[in-house]
Parts: sequence; structure tokens; C-alpha cells
Amino acid sequence: MKLKRRDWENRGSYRKRILTQGELGEGILVQVVQVPAGKVVGEHYHRHQTEFYYILRGSAKLKIGDHIYEAEQGDAYVCFAGEVHSVDNSSGGEAFELLVLKLNYRGEDSVWLSRGD
Repeated sequence: MKLKRRDWENRGSYRKRILTQGELGEGILVQVVQVPAGKVVGEHYHRHQTEFYYILRGSAKLKIGDHIYEAEQGDAYVCFAGEVHSVDNSSGGEAFELLVLKLNYRGEDSVWLSRGD
């Protein structure tokens, strides 16, 4: 099955492109997220979904729970439901881009603690 390419959706400090939603099975969403240089995606968590990240391009500080990672191309991470996370690309010279696989996806279940910039 070929995934459908959709348009970018601007979300303030980042933008996303959904690759598939529900076509691979109930509760799954796959998207590409891009955080431009100089931007921060604020702290938030998800009530139900677990997220798997694969870094496609760039480098940034990725906070998951109490850990801050220097995430770069080729790295992979898991963020479980309820874990607070954020992305800081404020000192990056290029966009930070990651593939995000959301498991147990039920629509928008984000709880924002800070929005970033």
C-alpha cells in the first residue's frame, strides 16, 4: 500500500504532514514533524498515545521525562503516554525533522504545559 501525501499543516512552532491515519489499523497515525531553526515546541504530554520518533534531519534538544537528549539524524526514541516532552531547536542552524509513529492514537489528546515559540 502506498501512503497518501498530504499538505503541511502549520501548528505555530512546528508543522506536520500526516502520512497515514487509520489506514494501517485503528489507533495508528504516522506523520513527519518539522521544527524550524530558532523554534521550540513546548512541554506537553499525551493522555493515551505512545510516540516513536525517528530523526530524519538536523539536530535539536529532545526532552522526554527527566532526560534531555542531543537528538540527531538516525537516532530513535520512544515517548510513552503521560511522559512530558518537548523539542528545543532554538540554537539549530537548520530545520529539525522527525518521523513520528503514534500508537493508541485517539485524535487530539495533547495536554500543553507550555506552547514554546
